[in-house]
Order: sequence, then structure tokens, then C-alpha cells
Amino acid sequence: MKLSVCAAVLSAAVSFSAFGQTFTVPTDGTLAEVIALANNSGDASSEVVVSPGEYKVDACLTVSKPVTIRSSTGDPKDVKVYTTANIPIFYLTDAGATLSGLCVSNGYGLAATQLGGNVSMPNGGTVTNCWIAHGRGGKGYTGAIYMKNGLVTHSKVFNNNDGSKTPGIYTEGNDSVVEYCEIYGNYYATTASSGTDGAAVQMSGGTGRYCIMTNNIAAPAGFRTGTGALFITSNANYPTFLIDHCLIADTVNGYVTQGSAMRIDFKGPQLGYIRNCTISGNYTMNAPAISG
Repeated sequence: MKLSVCAAVLSAAVSFSAFGQTFTVPTDGTLAEVIALANNSGDASSEVVVSPGEYKVDACLTVSKPVTIRSSTGDPKDVKVYTTANIPIFYLTDAGATLSGLCVSNGYGLAATQLGGNVSMPNGGTVTNCWIAHGRGGKGYTGAIYMKNGLVTHSKVFNNNDGSKTPGIYTEGNDSVVEYCEIYGNYYATTASSGTDGAAVQMSGGTGRYCIMTNNIAAPAGFRTGTGALFITSNANYPTFLIDHCLIADTVNGYVTQGSAMRIDFKGPQLGYIRNCTISGNYTMNAPAISG
């Protein structure tokens, strides 16, 4: 599978549209300034259109209105939003907020409400047609994406690391959906003795469908704990889950007693289904592919 990274392109103008009009920010305006302008506009559905380029951010970008932030070309390789600091990048607090056609890279999950290094959606929201890469998260956080009752669709989530919740996508809520995504090359690289709970996805309720999860590393050999590509947990608040038409393959889990591909941890009344999935080539020393 191609592990391509975001292309470097010179930064260019950014614009957003509201009330049927298009407003252009001066070329010396920053992405943060444009998002703040969209947040403060009276339109309930503003749109930030980002021209091809690389956009370095030095502070978390909060989207507090149902704003859509998208690349002008629709191709995530053309627009890279990244940071070199230990900060999260996008913090979507409105359920109607959307990221589309972007590459988001190198964020760091570090706050209780900003669990995801690259994207956090604690109240819902949507990530579509994006590349989410090289995110990082400390103990208790997530490298790539955290969401509660949100949607991640038609996106690639790759090469994110650390994050004891998961390097990849951490979901909460029965209405959370991860669909039509490629989730690969995510790994747990900390020097601590404990591995991660799901190298690709950790779910507390919700749906995963039509996803490809390959070549994720949950824990190097000899680690004390670790779960394969997918970890499903539940409680009375999030009692249902569905995993449908997914491929889970070539996961490495160094912890010897938990599932090489998947672990299901029941903590309360739960109704869940795993159907029409292919689970192949996953590795751990002496545990089954699926454990519970």
C-alpha cells in the first residue's frame, strides 16, 4: 500500500463564502484568521476554501460554527495543514463542522477536550476525503482523530503514532461512524512497557464499515499490554456496535495474550455484530485473532 505523504506546495490565498458571496482574505492573512472570520460570520454554514499550499499552524484551530473547511481542488495532496509544535491542530466543537480534501499532519493530542493530535470532534462533526497523518498523542490521548458521535469517511489515516488510546481513530457514541477509510501504518512507539488499545481504531459504540485496516502495530514484542488493529469497548452509555465489510490484515501485536486483530471488551449490556469481514495475516505469539 502506498504510504505517500503530503506534497509541498507554496502557500497561496484563502477564501470563504457566506450569504452566497465570496470573500478573499489578503495573501498575508493566515488560515487561523480566516477560520476566526468564518466563526464570527452570521452565516450558519460558512465555507473556508483553501488554495493549494502548506499551512503551518502555531495554535490549535477551533471551529465553533457549522463551517466547512475544504481544499479548492478537492485533492488532499494539494493542501497540507501541519504544525511543528506539540499542539493539536483542528478542534471542531460544532456538530456541523466539516473538514474536506485536506492533509492534516503532525498534531499532538494533549488536552482533555482535545484528545486527537490532528483532529478532535467532541460534539460530532465530519472528516471526509482527507489524509490524516503523522499525528502523535501522549498517555491517554490519540494520535490522529478523536470524535464523539462524528463521521470519518472516504479518508486515509496513516503513519500516526503513540497515543495510548490509539494512534489512529478513537470514537465514542453509538452514532459514531468510520466508513470507506484506509487505516494503515499506525504504530505505538513509546518506550513504556504498555502497548496501545487498538492500533487502527478504538471504538466505544458506533459503526465501522467498508474499511481497510492493514500494517498497524499495536505493541512491539515483549510489551506488557496491547490489542491488535481494532479494540471495541462498551458500557451502559454506548451499548451497541457494528463492524461490517472490513479487512483487518497484517497487524503486529507483541502482547501474547490479546487478539492479534481485534479485542472486544464488554463492560455492560451490549448488542454488537461483526459481519462480512476478512481477518488475515495478523500476528501475535499465542493469542487468537479475536479475543474478548
